[in-house]
Amino acid sequence: MAMYVPTSPARLDLCVPKSHTHHLQVDSAKAQGKDMQKQLEGLSADARKQVDSLSQDARKQYDNASTEMRARYNQAMSEGKKLESTMRSYASDAEANLEAARKEAAARMNTAVDSFDKNVTEGAAKAKSGISSWFGGK
Repeated sequence: MAMYVPTSPARLDLCVPKSHTHHLQVDSAKAQGKDMQKQLEGLSADARKQVDSLSQDARKQYDNASTEMRARYNQAMSEGKKLESTMRSYASDAEANLEAARKEAAARMNTAVDSFDKNVTEGAAKAKSGISSWFGGK
C-alpha cells in the first residue's frame, strides 16, 4: 500500500504519527526561520544597495548644487568688486569735483572781496576828496 506524503508542512500531520509531529514541527520551523533569514538578508542587501544608490544620487545632487552655488557666489563677488571699483571711482571724481568747486568758489569770493575792497577804497577816496574840497583841500 502506497502512502501519500504531502509536500506542505501543514498536511504532514495526516501521515505522520502524533509522537513524531513535534520533532517535524521544530525542524520545519527551523527551516522556515533559516529561509526567512535568507530572505531578510537578501532584502537587507537590496535595501542597502538602494540606500547606497540614493546616497550616491544625493551626493551628486549635493555636489552639483554646491558647484552651482560656488559659481554664483564667485560671480556675485566679482560683480561686487567691479561695483566697488566703480563706486570708488565715482567717489574720487566727486571728491575732485568738490575740491575744484571749492577752489573756484574761493577764487570767486576773493575776487568779489577784492572788487568790493577796491570799490570801497575808491569810494572812500572820492568821498574824502569831496569832503576835503569843501574845506579848501584838494
